[in-house]
Amino acid sequence: MAPRVRFQLAVDDAGEFLVVGGESLLLGHAKNRDADLPVLADLFGEHARLEFRPETFHAPATWRVTPARELAAHGRALIVDGRAIADAHDLAHGERIEFSPQLAARISAPVPASSTFLLEFERGAECLGAQRVLLFAPGPGGLILIGRRARSHARVARLGGELRLFEDRQRLVAVSDVALRADSGELATEHRIELPPRERVALTFSRAAHGEPPFVVTLSPLA
Repeated sequence: MAPRVRFQLAVDDAGEFLVVGGESLLLGHAKNRDADLPVLADLFGEHARLEFRPETFHAPATWRVTPARELAAHGRALIVDGRAIADAHDLAHGERIEFSPQLAARISAPVPASSTFLLEFERGAECLGAQRVLLFAPGPGGLILIGRRARSHARVARLGGELRLFEDRQRLVAVSDVALRADSGELATEHRIELPPRERVALTFSRAAHGEPPFVVTLSPLA
């Protein structure tokens, strides 16, 4: 995967997500153009890093949060589930991260077989227009699951199939058990898309549950 991959993901009935992938992602104030996760909040330009930790013999793949040095220099810290974090911390499903008194988020790992985590900001805070951020892990192990099951990154009750998105050789692979049409192309159960997408791509399911209108998942480059 490239050092940084960012795109918007819009899912019918489930809303919008920001997808961000990379081994090390910088969260900071929106004025910092180098921030991978820029947020307009009470943050330093370099506030925290979110790093992907691959699976090892001793531990599963996970994401780690590390406070920037500037926090300690100003007598501040990250708070994870009520505990101040001075060094790197491996994140776990359900933990609440308080980046500052004005900015907090909940981390979740909704799909046990996936190392892509969901970061959801509280109180309407947004990152590049999205309240929900998918920390996109590389390879098939980082699949994004869209479907009817409760353990999905985006749960959609009326979806007649299941869509899996994952990275392979710097391409985004979209695989479904129901035929999809990418824009006006041919129906197929697998499509390979440039990563990040340079233009808007609409994936339309050939059928939806109970004969409802077509279901669409849209991938868009950042404006």
